[in-house]
Amino acid sequence: MTNIPRSTLSYRFSKHYGKNYSSLKTKNGVRTILKEYLEGNLLNLNHKKSLREWICHNDELILKHDLENRDNILFTNKQLDSLTYSECSRSDKDWKYIFENVLIQAA
Repeated sequence: MTNIPRSTLSYRFSKHYGKNYSSLKTKNGVRTILKEYLEGNLLNLNHKKSLREWICHNDELILKHDLENRDNILFTNKQLDSLTYSECSRSDKDWKYIFENVLIQAA
């Protein structure tokens, strides 16, 4: 995507963030939500292209946000659907809304 060799990126990340830079990566950050939009059917091709460009221009801001908020879990729509079903044994939209609010209140 960036046309920069993986070894160069690894060197730059470790120089900038330290040798354990991969441990700073969060699986529940903004990137997972953006990825779901890019891979899903909610956006048309033009919107996906605009989102990719926005991500490229705001990559540092996204990384900074995820690093500062590692303890705050963000759920993708798919994750929330799965959690709602596993915790409530229901997949109705109302149950998902209630469960989402319970998660927010617990945080």
